[in-house]
Amino acid sequence: MSSNPSHCTVSGPSESSAPLRVDLAGGWTDVPPYPTDFGGEVVNFAINRRVRVRKREEVKDSDLEFDFPVPRGSGLGTSSAMNVAVAALNSPGQLEDSGEIAEQAFLSESKENRCGRQDHWASTFGGFNHLLFIGDSVERMPFEPMKSSLNWLKKHLLIAYSGNSRNSGKIRTK
Repeated sequence: MSSNPSHCTVSGPSESSAPLRVDLAGGWTDVPPYPTDFGGEVVNFAINRRVRVRKREEVKDSDLEFDFPVPRGSGLGTSSAMNVAVAALNSPGQLEDSGEIAEQAFLSESKENRCGRQDHWASTFGGFNHLLFIGDSVERMPFEPMKSSLNWLKKHLLIAYSGNSRNSGKIRTK
């Protein structure tokens, strides 16, 4: 775990990448209707595993190739990181407005998958995040963990794959 994994990046006209994330608190409070009804709040951080997206040179229509460093459905925001990397690749001029990249990625994913916004913002901005969700708005709060907290996480955090994948977008609403 890096203390500040890089945000989404574009490497030339044909490749981009975005980091995965770990959710520390407030998961699912970013998923509608919760942010509209109550407001949501999460704390998460990006990790040094990245989804990479490449445009295939040999294909004229924008056929994309994806590289996932962990199994999809592992609970680390793989689909959101993929959508952030695609949005960054398709809109390299908007990299200065990271919030716009995150929102584009969210809107793209939410067409087919029930999701909230936290994963897209974590993957777009990287590092540690404290995010507030009110309706459709996202506010990034200043957040820098204490050095002792970072050291504790580096020493004690272990991410393990159980062998079971799931699709969080398939969760039913009542």
